[in-house]
Amino acid sequence: MNRTLLNTLQIPLLICILCALGLVSCNDAYSTLGGSLRPERDLVTARGDSLLFRAETVPLDSIYSRSAISLLGQISDPVFGDFEACYISRLQCAPGFTFTKTPIKDRIDSVTIELSYLSAVGDTTTWGKAQVYEITQPLPKSRYSVDDLTPYTQGAKLLGEVTYQPSDTTGFKGLVVRVPNELGERFLKASREHPEWFTSQEAFESNLLRGLYVTSTTGTGHILSIYSTALRIFYTFETTQKASTGKDSTVYKPAWEIFSSNKSLYALNSLKHSHLEELLKPSPDGKTYIKSPAGVVTKLTCSKEELSRLLHEYEAMSKDKQDFGWVMNEGKLQISVDIPNVDTHFNPPPQLLLIPRDSVAHFFVKSINDPLVASTSFVSGRYSVLDRNYTFSNISHLIEAHMRDNMATDADGNHRVTKDLELLLIPVATELASTPSSSGQTVAITNLLYPSAVQLRWGPQGFKLGVIGTGFYNRR
Repeated sequence: MNRTLLNTLQIPLLICILCALGLVSCNDAYSTLGGSLRPERDLVTARGDSLLFRAETVPLDSIYSRSAISLLGQISDPVFGDFEACYISRLQCAPGFTFTKTPIKDRIDSVTIELSYLSAVGDTTTWGKAQVYEITQPLPKSRYSVDDLTPYTQGAKLLGEVTYQPSDTTGFKGLVVRVPNELGERFLKASREHPEWFTSQEAFESNLLRGLYVTSTTGTGHILSIYSTALRIFYTFETTQKASTGKDSTVYKPAWEIFSSNKSLYALNSLKHSHLEELLKPSPDGKTYIKSPAGVVTKLTCSKEELSRLLHEYEAMSKDKQDFGWVMNEGKLQISVDIPNVDTHFNPPPQLLLIPRDSVAHFFVKSINDPLVASTSFVSGRYSVLDRNYTFSNISHLIEAHMRDNMATDADGNHRVTKDLELLLIPVATELASTPSSSGQTVAITNLLYPSAVQLRWGPQGFKLGVIGTGFYNRR
């Protein structure tokens, strides 16, 4: 045999012999290494289960709003009942305010209240009449809606009214209400004699203008979505400018001052629904309703007994409970939408919030700024008219958090859940970040302040939610 070839074969042969000797002489403590990769009790065990929920329609009397939107008008619907909305708007104080120019002879030319709106819901071929009042009663320091503004409109003074038909055009849409010039003269006089009235919002409202009550008096066909309420004061001032001859000449030019509502000032919204009792009746075929804003919502309930059963199933994955734990990994909720057989003015809300019932009171105050609140509340994907459903991709963390936060141990050492899981489905609007670094990120979740309604289908016996959980050992 060729010597070079022999040397070539000897090298790998020698390596194999050395490896074999090494394995024979290894420490016995490591002789079970292969077995330890899969012990008698598995480190991880997955399990699929289902949870039974029941669904019902419940009232939601008021909503918390951070929105600059207010609603105005009346609408009558054959499926979801009547809805009526009006509001009291506050105008932003301008610190250190003075008239930009000096009105000729201190004369105010005209004063208007401008109601700018985004869109109209309902029959836009119908006519309506809007009235604007100046209120004198102090307003509550609350962002919650009410169904009756009477306590705050007593003694209110009618400023003006306008008859209108909603516009279907794109771009600026608004109503202009002419009001007495006296209101503008009052602002002019106050700016000169009482500059302290413009030092704070409280001083402004206490001494000059508490707010404007805007209501509709005729027409039951539509609702306007008002995004701005503004007071505009028009006047003329005198100035000089160079004529074509090069000489100074006196000219008269128009000017105006404006005070408007904004997002930082809460509006007091009246949201009044009629015939809700029909929607609140239990449905034999398992249907529930949502009508917003501040009408009815759907409540989903999973009993403590059902949750305890699932907990016992997870714990039964191990014969001994020492160092054993479990997590819930997946729970997809898909909600089917029923389309009414008759025409309705209301469209389904674009998105729904699934939230524990006892978290609603403070969620919209803190929203996603509170990690504990945000981690157990979920926003659905956007409603699709093609698929006709709402989808929550994974609500397992919400269910698991409730089970862990409401767990007790019996005398025999068994665990049980002590509280039913109650969830509400509430229409919401999401606000996305506009900066390049965080584009697409949700920065705010608010109650949807827009007329919407939907009929949901569950089944007469409720529905089963499929969940996947995992049991594991904390081995060291």
